[in-house]
Order: sequence, then C-alpha cells, then structure tokens
Amino acid sequence: MSGTLLNALLVTLTNRMAWQVPGYIFQGPDQVNLDNVLEFADQANGRYEGEYWSNSTEAFTATNCLDLVTDPDPARMRERAVELEAAAPTLGSYFAYGDLTCAGWPYPVPTETQEVQEAGAAPILVLGATGGPVYPYAWSEALAEQLDSGVLVTYQGDLGHGLRQVPVHQHRSRRILHGGDGPDPGPAVLRGHR
Repeated sequence: MSGTLLNALLVTLTNRMAWQVPGYIFQGPDQVNLDNVLEFADQANGRYEGEYWSNSTEAFTATNCLDLVTDPDPARMRERAVELEAAAPTLGSYFAYGDLTCAGWPYPVPTETQEVQEAGAAPILVLGATGGPVYPYAWSEALAEQLDSGVLVTYQGDLGHGLRQVPVHQHRSRRILHGGDGPDPGPAVLRGHR
C-alpha cells in the first residue's frame, strides 16, 4: 500500500462524513477511486489545488514529538510491526514505525510520561465526544479527572477530527470560563447534529 493511499484512508477513517462521498475511496474489494484517494491525501497534508495552505503536518509532528514518549529503536519497531500485523493484518504494520518521525526531531523529546502540573490553574475545559472514531471518550474522562481544575464538556455524537462546529451555549460557556453569576446550568452536554 502506498503512503498516499494510507494517508487518504486514515483521513477518511477520522471523519464519518467522508464515508458518504460519492465513490469514496473504494469502488469494490479490488478497485480504488484514485481521484478520491488524491483528494483525501491532499486534505491530510494541507494541500489544495497543488499548493500547501496549512502547516497541519508540521504541527502534528511537533505535537507528537513534544508530547509523546517514543522509541526509535528499529528492532523494537519491527517486533511491534509483527504484533500489530497479527492483530490487524491489513493496516497494522503501518502503525509500527511512527516513532521514526521523532527520531530526527531537532529538539529534546520526552523519555518518560510526565504528570500534568497545573495546580492553581483556572478551569481547564476538556472536550470529549462519545461517538468519535479516533479518541476514546474514556480518555477525556480520565484527563478531566487528573486535572485539579478539569471540567469535562461532553459532546454526544461524532465531532469528526475538529471542533469548529460545536455549538456551545453562551450562558454555559460564560459560567464555566468566567465563573459567571446565575443558576448552574447543569452538566455541560452538547448534542450531536451529524
């Protein structure tokens, strides 16, 4: 499988709306719609009409290399590839070598998981979606629990891979963010519209 096809497939797996695109990527078990593959791969890489308009790839790399503990040892990656391929024969091995990206990162990378240090911080909103295909909702619950000032905002549904369309009620936002006056509006739960 080519890197271009893998990029296209991954971007569509993170957005259920993409599954409804006419022709999607696959037209049958052995047929691939190359036009859609290139379109989705361009989206994954921040390209539009042949030009890069986003630094999302660089931002993704920076975030992962500065936040995640990685292991760039090729021998361990090969071991993980065998394990992942056994568990997921079609795509598993492709996920075993992601740590190579950070092996050449020009800044220090974490060597062990760090505890979050936010004592005394203002409320920190943790947004979690119950139906997202990428990040389990349990991760949002766990993060909000770990933070002294964590406030979990639950979106019931699938956000895709972004928060641009989440309708947060102004009163609730004002109360959570600024400790506004008035009655407590209750748990912050947003309803999905997709």
